[in-house]
Amino acid sequence: MANLKKTTYLAMAMVMVFAILAGCQKSANDDSVKSDERKAGSETKQEAPAKPVTLTFYSMPAFNKAKIQQAIVEPVQKKFTNVTIEVMDQGPNQDAMFDKLVTAGTIPDFMLINYNSVRIIKSKGIALDLSSLIKSENVDVNRFAPRAIDYLKLYGEHNELYALPYFLNMNTLSYNKDIFDKFGVSYPKDGMTWDQLVDLAKKVSRNADGVDYLGLNPNRPYTVAPQLSLDVVDAKTNKASINTDGWKKVFQLFQDIYAIPGNTPQKVDDMWQGGNSFYKNQNLAMNLLWWDQTVRNLQEQQDSGKVINWDMVTAPVFKENPKLGQWLDQFDMAMSAQGKHQKETFQVINYLTSKEYQTDLSKDGYITSLNDQSIKDSLGANLPFMKGKNVSSLFKLDYSVPPTPKQFDSNGIINPYYKGILYDHEDINTALREMDEKLNQAIEENK
Repeated sequence: MANLKKTTYLAMAMVMVFAILAGCQKSANDDSVKSDERKAGSETKQEAPAKPVTLTFYSMPAFNKAKIQQAIVEPVQKKFTNVTIEVMDQGPNQDAMFDKLVTAGTIPDFMLINYNSVRIIKSKGIALDLSSLIKSENVDVNRFAPRAIDYLKLYGEHNELYALPYFLNMNTLSYNKDIFDKFGVSYPKDGMTWDQLVDLAKKVSRNADGVDYLGLNPNRPYTVAPQLSLDVVDAKTNKASINTDGWKKVFQLFQDIYAIPGNTPQKVDDMWQGGNSFYKNQNLAMNLLWWDQTVRNLQEQQDSGKVINWDMVTAPVFKENPKLGQWLDQFDMAMSAQGKHQKETFQVINYLTSKEYQTDLSKDGYITSLNDQSIKDSLGANLPFMKGKNVSSLFKLDYSVPPTPKQFDSNGIINPYYKGILYDHEDINTALREMDEKLNQAIEENK
């Protein structure tokens, strides 16, 4: 009887063991099946390789073809291996160029334009409000310099944003150290007022050793007027506002500068940029010029082996507003409303305004559009002619508010008067009255 019980217990134990083993095997098989299912599911959810995309790109002459290739085409195509950038021909007159592109039906997918040219693409009906793409792509516009975004929003009636800032541009005061050393005059300093700069210009405007040395090129009045909160059109009344005491003060300042004995250039064209006088002939002591043009001229000098002995300080200020510099003529990346690859295009623009890309752009001498001190500190790091220069002067002043966007080119009305007032010393009051009348006529014609 005892043996029978033992046999029964042994049989029962073996049945339990087989049951457990079978259960384990089933569980293992189930796990294997589930694992295979998960693997298969993961593979089916992987994104297909991005389809090849060709994007057309137009740039203002701020970048030549070689620079476009180096700064835009190569890094974009390296970052987005499915993207090909097709560069379109450039032209000096942006209004005429965009008319030509629209007429031919060859509107670029994205464009490098300056602040004033936003008006042009908007008037042609090709500007795209980026707001929805900014939201869908989770782009934080707070990464940009606040003033740069504020400027672009001036073009929107309902807070639209027609571009993203690519790099900032401003007037900077460069000076030729050799000229100051020659005449034993102290160098310019940061924070100088216009009155102080005029007095300094008088000390270095002279003829010596058969060379006419010019003291100061102040650029153009429209770059200076915003420092006094002046505009050519009153935004509230939509009437011309150039025939005022404020504008008279600006033009009188410029007339006084060019009235300094020996400070009038022989060629009228040298009044606007001072390129020949400052960089080629090196007989101009102080030159107020847009930063991108300053870098381009210095790069050309370095390439030719004739680098000027120079440095830089803040642009001059008015004593009424000692912390207010000139306005930003920033360069922006815009997209066309007619583009067929808007998501891909915006991703490219988002990359071109990323910290990764902007750091490299800054090292090549372009002022970052991002509000990032580490990038600002890297400005010009790749450029030998920037070593030891007062680069921080570019960031010491606040930026004034630019002229209000208009439906017409106000500079086209004002520019012809510069020569008469500044070069030929014609009556300022008469010129301001005539400009006021022509501005009001343009306002009426563009309502």
